[in-house]
Amino acid sequence: MTTPGAPALQRALRAMAAAGDRAAVVETTSHGLALARVDGIAYDAAIFTNLTHEHLELHGSFEAYRAAKVSLFERLGIAGRKVGAAGDLAPWPAVGIVNVDDPNAAFFAEGTRRAGARLITYGTERRAEVRATAVDEDARRLRVGVEAPGWRGTLAYTFDDQIYTRYTERLSAGSLTRSFDRAGNRIPGVPAHQLLARLGYDVPSGPRHQSSRSSSD
Repeated sequence: MTTPGAPALQRALRAMAAAGDRAAVVETTSHGLALARVDGIAYDAAIFTNLTHEHLELHGSFEAYRAAKVSLFERLGIAGRKVGAAGDLAPWPAVGIVNVDDPNAAFFAEGTRRAGARLITYGTERRAEVRATAVDEDARRLRVGVEAPGWRGTLAYTFDDQIYTRYTERLSAGSLTRSFDRAGNRIPGVPAHQLLARLGYDVPSGPRHQSSRSSSD
C-alpha cells in the first residue's frame, strides 16, 4: 500500500470535509512525497518514528529517501491550513513530532524548525521532551513509564486469557446428558486485551493528583 494518487486522495479528503470531519490522518509515504501526490495538502502535524534503508529502487540512495521523508516536515510551513467544509483556518499550531532515539532525528527536527512549526521530541534519551523512563515487558504484559514537562505516568497493557485450555461442558435435559470438549474455544465475556493508564501530574503546590482509566478491546 502507498499514498493514493493526488486526484483520488483529494476526492477522499473533500468527501470527509463535506461529511463534517475536521481532521484526517494520512499515511504519507516517500513515494507520495517524491511523486507530488500530496502537494495540495497543508499538514497540521507530522510524526517521525524511525528510518531504515527502504524504497531505494525509487529514490536511488538513502540520502534521497531521507530527504523525501524530511520534506513532509518542511510542508508544515505551508500557509492556509484549513478545517472542515467551511474552510476555517486551523486554530492550532503546526507541529513536528520526532523520535530522538533514531540516528536521523536531527534532519527531521531541522526540517520542522525550518517550517516554523513547533517541535516535540520523544524517546528514551534524556534530551527527549516526552521520555520513556522504563520499559518492562514479558509474554503477557507491557508497562511503560513516561515523563514529560509537568507530568509523569505509567501505561500498562495486559493480555488476558480468553481461550479454554482444558474444559468440558456437560448439558443435561431430563435423563439426557451430553458432554462437549471446549478446549481451545473462546471464553464468553472475557476481554482479550486491557489497557490501563495511571497518570500523576506535578503541580506547583498541593497533593499529587492521580487518575486511572481502563478500556478493553
